[in-house]
Amino acid sequence: MKYDQDELLKIALESTGDGIMVVSKDRKVLDANSNFKKMWQIPDEIFATGDDELILDSVSHQLVSPEKFVKKINELYESEEQHLDQFLFKDGRVFEIYSNPIYYEKKLAGRVWSSRDVTHIKQAERELSLRESRYKALVENLPQKIFLKDHNSVYLSCNSHFAKALSIGADIIAGKTDFDFFPKDLAEKYRKDDQRIMEAGKTEELEEKYSVNNEERWAHTIKVPLTDEQGNIFGLMGIFRDITDKKLYELNIQSLNEELEQRVEERTSELKEALEKILEKESELKLSEQALKSALELHNVASSVSEEDLIRIAIDEAEKLTQSAIGFFHFVNPDQETIALDTWSTRTHEQCAVGEKATHYPISEAGVWVDCIKEKKPVIHNDYKCLSTKKGLPQGHVELVRDMEVPIFEREKIVAIIGVGNKKSDYTDFDVSQLSLIAQSLWGIIKGSRAEEELKKSKDFLDSIIDNMPLGIQIFDDKGVSIRMNEKQREILGLPDITVGIGEFNVLTDPLTVEAGTADIYHQVYKSKRPHLRETVVSFQPETDSWGVENSNLLVNEHIFPILNDDGAVNSVAVVLQDMTELKRAEEDLRVFFEVALDMLCIANFEGYFLKLNPSWKKTLGWSEEELKAKPFIEYVHQEDKQTTIDASAALAAGNNLVDLENRYLCKDGTYKWLSWKSIALLDRGIIIAAAHDITNRRKAEEDLRYYAETQSVLLREVNHRVKNNLSAIISLLHIDEDRAKQKGE
Repeated sequence: MKYDQDELLKIALESTGDGIMVVSKDRKVLDANSNFKKMWQIPDEIFATGDDELILDSVSHQLVSPEKFVKKINELYESEEQHLDQFLFKDGRVFEIYSNPIYYEKKLAGRVWSSRDVTHIKQAERELSLRESRYKALVENLPQKIFLKDHNSVYLSCNSHFAKALSIGADIIAGKTDFDFFPKDLAEKYRKDDQRIMEAGKTEELEEKYSVNNEERWAHTIKVPLTDEQGNIFGLMGIFRDITDKKLYELNIQSLNEELEQRVEERTSELKEALEKILEKESELKLSEQALKSALELHNVASSVSEEDLIRIAIDEAEKLTQSAIGFFHFVNPDQETIALDTWSTRTHEQCAVGEKATHYPISEAGVWVDCIKEKKPVIHNDYKCLSTKKGLPQGHVELVRDMEVPIFEREKIVAIIGVGNKKSDYTDFDVSQLSLIAQSLWGIIKGSRAEEELKKSKDFLDSIIDNMPLGIQIFDDKGVSIRMNEKQREILGLPDITVGIGEFNVLTDPLTVEAGTADIYHQVYKSKRPHLRETVVSFQPETDSWGVENSNLLVNEHIFPILNDDGAVNSVAVVLQDMTELKRAEEDLRVFFEVALDMLCIANFEGYFLKLNPSWKKTLGWSEEELKAKPFIEYVHQEDKQTTIDASAALAAGNNLVDLENRYLCKDGTYKWLSWKSIALLDRGIIIAAAHDITNRRKAEEDLRYYAETQSVLLREVNHRVKNNLSAIISLLHIDEDRAKQKGE
């Protein structure tokens, strides 16, 4: 069956899903397809007149800005420009209108109007923007530092907390590597860790040292490999938490425990118990801080064909409409300098050896088929052999007689080109308009499909983050109704199921939240659009709890913040809960130990003042805590011991721990007591932690023993002297007696 040119034109007009109308220069409708009348809801009697001005008046009242619409239409009738615009209907629909001039014998003969309903695309774009805003708001309000890297360990993005830790802005991290922020050896270690995790495809938790501004710190990092829809790993996500204070605290507590256990053996078990509770809580927090797992769940598009098959079908259709023998469709990369050789028509595959696809084919090396990119408009070559700029055809390519290419624009940039070739007769402007209609229709479908896919990826990613958060998260809509809650929130609140109260519980009207003042805080966040952070007790009363749940009181950190739309209006409010009950109990246990210790425990600064003292000081010296903190501690030291104490303080300031310093401290009654000191300096915090033991009785015993020893020595010397004198007298008497005996014998 053969068709004449008019029949082919009519078939083409009716085969497209767009509304198309052809109008002469004098504003008379020459032809239109049924979709145009249906889309614009034009009454039969007005459409039958063929008067474009009557039709324009009829359709303009349906638009939100009719004056702007009419003005633009009239301007286009007076020009020869191609134009693409969008208009919003009062009923919420959005039309994309494309207009192209038509020529007869090289003179302007009228215009072709093409209308496409892009309402669903716009809705998808708005939904994608909303979900991205929610994701950004959530990640930015998390206390952890979060970053994303590609498969080469190059940073893609991060939240403000991570950027602040590096002393940079979050907007400049993209494209950077660890070598830009850390020492070479540390950066190499991070890179090896990244590659190992991505190769293994398993999440790892790392606790390691790192250096920032020449300061050594500790970090707990969770790294999660990220996969695409085919399961290929394309990068990783890291959740970074600085645990330097925790590490230092553990080391300090351990050191203090070792120093004190010799003096306070009966209290050692209490200290260990307090430390074990703290470490147990830290372990629970560590285990609960699982990395944010990003398993991007991708589904096949609703259509039964892939994007590539869809493009091939469109090219085949373009060949038929333009009576061409070959055709192609290629994407232009964002750099506008290279092309991704993508898809050829079915007949082209049959006639040519098209070769493999190339993702970055330079435009500068391409032939005349990219002239439409260089000139940014449709191009026709009806005599290819005579072109002086042609670069020849690749091996295996069919002989080219003539060709036509049309660029596809998106926001003033060319995103793709579609081309056909080897029509038996010359290509005309009509062929350009036909190919342009196919190109715009195809691009609209591709753009809509990709927008829906990105929207789904964003939703899956956001859901994965919320569901795997180690903190409790709950979201309320702008009316206060609970619409979302993760598993951790259910655990904190002690709910039997995460669906309890969803769609029913209203934080603004529930009797318990109103009575507790919680509803007022949510009202304040809704009204001020500012976050609210507090430490509060969550109390459950089974008799009145509208959720019907029994639980004990919990001490939590509660962070409430608004999630805003693009226009700044509050879309919803999120609450993040962190259970602090066990941590607070451990802190209280440590405080009790400080209060009941028999030795004199204290914290002082390097300026020489006490900051905190336990009750043993008052029991030992008689001074109150306020009196001891009122003046430098050196003023309480005995004059003979001051220089030794000053030297010891200087040694502490230099980073040396103090062991076995003994000095005398003034009591309130004017006497002095001997104290033995054990001290540790925390230079980064500017404080000294010390324990003093009263050794007055020991020193007195030592003095008594020394006095006894000296007395015994003097006594022994006196006895020895007297014994020697007596022996001398006895010997002298013996000599006298001997002499007398001799005289009598004579």
